Amino acid sequence: MKNSIVAAMLWLALLPISGPAQTRQPLTEKDCWEIFPRANSYQAQQTSDGSPYREIWHGGHEDETDELLGYVFLKTLKNQEKELVLLVGIDDDGKIARVKVRGKEAIDEQFLSQFKGRSLNSDFEIARTAEELLHTPMKLKALKGDLQFSENIAKTIHGALQSAARLLGQDNENGAAQAQL
Repeated sequence: MKNSIVAAMLWLALLPISGPAQTRQPLTEKDCWEIFPRANSYQAQQTSDGSPYREIWHGGHEDETDELLGYVFLKTLKNQEKELVLLVGIDDDGKIARVKVRGKEAIDEQFLSQFKGRSLNSDFEIARTAEELLHTPMKLKALKGDLQFSENIAKTIHGALQSAARLLGQDNENGAAQAQL
């Protein structure tokens, strides 16, 4: 009994303060519509690790064909005692369409808008100095006062891009992109 209590305490002590959370929340059609307003069909799926995502479609009318708009991934991060639920929209070209926070947690919209248009080959590194923001390619500007959380968000969004690349058949770029994180 004592050994199991000690083992449980050690396990809890080793949990990271900030990182992916284990809570699985549903990804709703409303979430998807907020990322892709043209969508009218949403197909629920799961990645190999069990993370929810949806294929987003714009259904054709009678003589038109359905058009894949992209994917929306739901990613949950834990920052200290709070959970942050991210919706990551990735278009059919493998570029980020939009990143949005679901719920009441406030994240600076300017920080999230930096991800729009980035692809698997983009730089997801967070700038550590003001000078790094002046160089090309421009690094991401961190959330004020929270460099570590900014890095965790960037890694999570990059992970969603990697999942989308596999779905789109673009995963051969994976090695180059990982080197940039």
